Amino acid sequence: MSAASRLALPLAGLAVLAGCDKPSENSAAPANLASAEGTAEEGKITLKGPGVDMSFVVPKGMRGEAKADKNSNFLYPGATIGGIAIVGIQAKGDKGDKGGGGDTEAEFRFATADPPAKVAAWYRDPARGKDLHVTAASRDGDDMIISGVEPGDNHPFKVRLKARPGGGTDGRLTIHHED
Repeated sequence: MSAASRLALPLAGLAVLAGCDKPSENSAAPANLASAEGTAEEGKITLKGPGVDMSFVVPKGMRGEAKADKNSNFLYPGATIGGIAIVGIQAKGDKGDKGGGGDTEAEFRFATADPPAKVAAWYRDPARGKDLHVTAASRDGDDMIISGVEPGDNHPFKVRLKARPGGGTDGRLTIHHED
C-alpha cells in the first residue's frame, strides 16, 4: 500500500468527523467560530469542534505524498499538502436549543516549486470563474492575499502566498462553510 493510500484513511475519518451534526451532551457551542486561518501546522492534521479536539502527526514517510489533483477547484494543481486544520462549531436553533448545521473552516498548507506570481495568476485567472470568484487581491508585506467566494454556494475563501526560500511558493488556503 502506498504512503498516499495510507494517508487517505485518516483524511476520510477527519472528513466524516467534520461533518458530524450532533455534539456531545456535555459540550457547549462557542459563541463565535474559532478560525482555522493560520493554524495548519506542517506535518499535522488537526480537527477542533464541539466535543472534538484531535491532532494527528503525519509519519515522515508519508509527508509530501498528498498532492492537489490537476482538476482541483481550490488547491493549486500539483501542490504538496503539508498540513490541514479544521475548526467547526455547532449551530444553535432559534430558541437556543442545539440545531443542525453550523460553521466549519478549513485551512490547507501547501507548497509548490512554481513562483508566487504563477500561483497567484492561476487563482486570478478569469477562466476559473465557475470554481472561484476572486473579489480582492492585496499585499501584506511580502505575502500576496487573494480573497473571494465559491460561486453558487458563496463559501468565502482566502489564499496567502509567499516566496519560499530557495524558490517556489508556500501557501495557505482557508475556506469557510456555513450550513
